[in-house]
Amino acid sequence: MANKLAGLDAFLGDSARLFGLEAKRASLREKEAQSGADGFWDDTQKAQAQLKEINDLKKSVDMLDGIGREMEDFRVHFKLARDAGEQAAIKVKLFKDGWWFFDSNKGEKTFTVNTAGSYELAFTEKDLTKNKDLLDDGSDKGDTKYFVKWGFKRIGKVSTDACVDKGRTPKIPL
Repeated sequence: MANKLAGLDAFLGDSARLFGLEAKRASLREKEAQSGADGFWDDTQKAQAQLKEINDLKKSVDMLDGIGREMEDFRVHFKLARDAGEQAAIKVKLFKDGWWFFDSNKGEKTFTVNTAGSYELAFTEKDLTKNKDLLDDGSDKGDTKYFVKWGFKRIGKVSTDACVDKGRTPKIPL
């Protein structure tokens, strides 16, 4: 995981260079200084255009800085969760794609795993639990495409018990 975090740091550094973050900061400082100079409002159209540039630069810098802050928050939270021995409960529901909105629910399962930066789960329909509330029309007619609805929650002292719904995967033909 440390390698993945280092990779993300490198990606963010490359992104900052790619988007010219430091050049944008320098330009922003320069334009803000110019906007405070005597005579700035003598040409109102030019002044308004420069204020728009300042506003656009602020938005760009704030967005890139925000990504950096979120990445740092993720890093800190991940370390806290890992160090506290937290786990993740990943719930999957397998569906066979049906006609219109009549998808067949083939079953569900919750996997409990140790905290990690990413997960790869492998399962078959036989591994899943079916219950009476699940719709499975038993129909296997037509193209066989499946998708998974999934979500997760962290289990432990650091994280909240809130489940994060991640929606559904693309349909996969089998």
